Amino acid sequence: NDFTLRIHKVSTVHSGAYTCTAKNDAGETQRSTFVNVYSVPQIEPAQTSFNLVQGDTVTLDCRVDQGEPKPTIKWYLNNEEFKDGVIEDDGSLVIDGVEEHHRGQFKCVAENDVGKDERIISLTVHTAPIIEGSGTVCDIKNFQIQNLDKNYGCKSK
Repeated sequence: NDFTLRIHKVSTVHSGAYTCTAKNDAGETQRSTFVNVYSVPQIEPAQTSFNLVQGDTVTLDCRVDQGEPKPTIKWYLNNEEFKDGVIEDDGSLVIDGVEEHHRGQFKCVAENDVGKDERIISLTVHTAPIIEGSGTVCDIKNFQIQNLDKNYGCKSK
């Protein structure tokens, strides 16, 4: 026995101070060391698809259940960094009043010095239809034409 401390299946719970004490008839000595165990961030499972109506508020979860040192959280929309919403302390993104331009693929990235984890969330935003030219007046001036056919557009977006 070489009096070596071995930790099997090490995890972040093993971080802390360790002291080795040697004792014999001539006396006692101690040596202490602090052990930091680092780990890759891991994002908790959560909803990955949302169907919303324009104006809704949504919270996109990105809770990290492990990662040492504490990871930084960044959000992307269609591969562009997203800065419109509020990132909560737990990493979740809150968007108040979603709009059509929020439609697409959101990506949450939790990263520290050891590694990173990512989660993709699809966001669909439904908007009310708009009829082009609504409210316009169309005059028909020749009332003597019988069986007049007139088409009125109803083009919508």
